Amino acid sequence: MTLRAIIDKLTGPKAPRLASPAGDAPIVEVPRLQVHTAEDTVIVTICPDTVEIIREIARSGVSATITDGELDVHFTPVEKRTLTVKDPKKGWVLPLDKDVREKIEEKLKPAEDGYEINQDIAFIVEDLGC
Repeated sequence: MTLRAIIDKLTGPKAPRLASPAGDAPIVEVPRLQVHTAEDTVIVTICPDTVEIIREIARSGVSATITDGELDVHFTPVEKRTLTVKDPKKGWVLPLDKDVREKIEEKLKPAEDGYEINQDIAFIVEDLGC
């Protein structure tokens, strides 16, 4: 029995789903990447040039990973509300449902600023050493 099956059995069908990275997701190198949390919000700090990469991931609706060589952030499309996961070996896994993907396209810009996508995900765009 897998860990997922055990959790499902213990918590029942209404338990929140956990995001998981796709093993075959393309990997895109970015110059700088940081992830922090503030309560339940995951804040991803990126360079202005990385914005278009993330917007394209959101637009495409397919799994993809960005990495700076030390930290990985996996973007995984989902149908239902799913919780963000920090996997100690694989990095951060951010679920992108249709609403989140649309908000990323609408809100995220390459101008230096903070962009709250929803209560779970935010981006900070900074041009520090990019």
